[in-house]
Amino acid sequence: MNTNEQKVTIEDIPIIDLDPYMNQGDQSSCQKVADSFHKYGICIIKDPRVNMQDNAEYIDLMEKYFDSVSGPYYADKTLKEAKPEYHYLVGATPENQEKARKHEKKISTLSKENLPMSPVDPVYDAKWRYSWKIGERPADAMDNFP
Repeated sequence: MNTNEQKVTIEDIPIIDLDPYMNQGDQSSCQKVADSFHKYGICIIKDPRVNMQDNAEYIDLMEKYFDSVSGPYYADKTLKEAKPEYHYLVGATPENQEKARKHEKKISTLSKENLPMSPVDPVYDAKWRYSWKIGERPADAMDNFP
């Protein structure tokens, strides 16, 4: 971690509104996206095409889903949503399963202004996720939803 680094919170990360870009062709949001990735490693986008009620309902749905699968997982029960028989990390994947690669050698070659603002030593990923292998679907995949 850089010695001059201050603790960053989600509130520090700017929200980039795409409306000026989409409706007036204002290119300044492109630089804001690049700056946010450079400074924080992420960007937060406000897209005028997104219905905020739909967005809130989707987030609520995801929270309920991951809450429903995490309960049995933490109670040491079999996680039926994890499907390692199909491919590595297919289905639900609990937190602390993966760690990013360590790039200490590459980082040591960077100039001071290009040093990462995050810790050099990778930590385990603290989020749950759900994924599926790309390609031909197994006949019993049960993922043909309306």
